[in-house]
Amino acid sequence: SATAAIQAHSVGESASSTSVPGSPEQVFSELAALRKKYDDLVAYTVVLTGERDFLQQDCEEKTNELRGLQAEVAKAGAKGGGSATAEQVKQVAENATGFAFLHVLIVGLVAFVFGRFFG
Repeated sequence: SATAAIQAHSVGESASSTSVPGSPEQVFSELAALRKKYDDLVAYTVVLTGERDFLQQDCEEKTNELRGLQAEVAKAGAKGGGSATAEQVKQVAENATGFAFLHVLIVGLVAFVFGRFFG
């Protein structure tokens, strides 16, 4: 058992002599790893900043679009002599851009068929 302890100690010494803590090689490799992590973090921050800017611009556009639709509804209500009727609100909503339920249903059906035959 004493021989095993001596052998284990000598194996530990030989392993530690190849990578001494604080050796220039180890410091350089750690520095390189940290630099790569920093570069990855900076790249991710740039991506997030771009997404934030895009979403802020999209939010502003949607807010302006909503204000325009509200103004149209208010004008339609003023012409009618009172508040906007359900029919006037429906007409304004139909003029707004977007996907109708039928479009989404057709695209879903086509995707399902392609998935079943080619998947």
